[in-house]
Amino acid sequence: MKATAPLSSNADSEHETNRTMLWRPFCVNYESTLEYFAYGGSVSKRNQVRIVMLIPAFILGGFIFSFVHTGWINFWLAKDPGQTQARIINELSHGVVAYKYTVNNTEYSGQSQRSRDKNEAAHVGEEAPVIFSISHPWLSSLQQPVFPVGGIWGILMLVITLLIESMLIATIINPKGRWSFNTGLRGNE
Repeated sequence: MKATAPLSSNADSEHETNRTMLWRPFCVNYESTLEYFAYGGSVSKRNQVRIVMLIPAFILGGFIFSFVHTGWINFWLAKDPGQTQARIINELSHGVVAYKYTVNNTEYSGQSQRSRDKNEAAHVGEEAPVIFSISHPWLSSLQQPVFPVGGIWGILMLVITLLIESMLIATIINPKGRWSFNTGLRGNE
């Protein structure tokens, strides 16, 4: 025989029973679920640190990827440059324009900041000189390529960012490790 709780006329306990019944198909007690999430449940401090460290790791990883990708594009534009005319088709935000150009009877499109030369700043419908890579014709820019990106300061920032990213990854792997950030877990848990 199944034991049941006595019915109460109290509105609060009836409301609590309804909330528990709502979660019953999921085999979860509403109150214990709230306590689990409110107090961290069974998630250890080590896993909490790992979750928190993922956020800056993804942000810095995106910065590193963008920097390296821009450097790769500028490398190829500087290594084997070609030049042709591009037709500006759209103005985007912050001085970026979309354009189309043709190389070997193939039409390519690209986006770039306008040329820094004021005489070559074309508007929608006009033509502007575009620099493209002969070996990779889909890589192009309206500006002269700069390699390395950011000069010596860009390389220095990349090295510092890589060091911080490696410490974040070390912290995610082992928050109590020697190369991880000091999160207060080395002497605990």
